[in-house]
Amino acid sequence: RDSSTLSTLASVGYLSFNFVSTIAVTFINKACFTRIDFGFPAALCNIHYVTTWIGIEIMRRLGMFDALPNAPSPRADWQFAVLVLVVGTVTPLNNTSLKLNSVAFYQFFKLLVTPAVVLLEYLLDRKV
Repeated sequence: RDSSTLSTLASVGYLSFNFVSTIAVTFINKACFTRIDFGFPAALCNIHYVTTWIGIEIMRRLGMFDALPNAPSPRADWQFAVLVLVVGTVTPLNNTSLKLNSVAFYQFFKLLVTPAVVLLEYLLDRKV
C-alpha cells in the first residue's frame, strides 16, 4: 500500500510540474516576444527543443529512467517525413500565434484544438 501511495504522489507531482512548467513556458515566450522584442518564434522553439533534450539527457545519465533501445520503425519513410513535418511546424506556428495575440486568446484557441479534432474525426471518419 505504501508503494501505491508513493506512486500516486509521484504521478501527481509529475502532472503538477508539467502543468506549471507549461504555463511558465507560455508566459516566458510571451515575455520574450513583447519585453525583449525577440522576433523569431521558430528559433525560440529550437532553444526549447535543445533545452529539453539536455534536461532529458541529464536525467537519463542520473539513472532517473532507462533509454529504450532503438528499434526500426514499422512506418514507411514518407509517413515518418510527414510526422516530422507536422511536429516541426506546429510549435513554431503556436509561437507565432502567441507572438501576435494575447496569452488569453492563445490559450483559448489552444484549448479549442481538442474539440475541433473530435468534430473533424466525427465528420470525416464517423468516429464517435
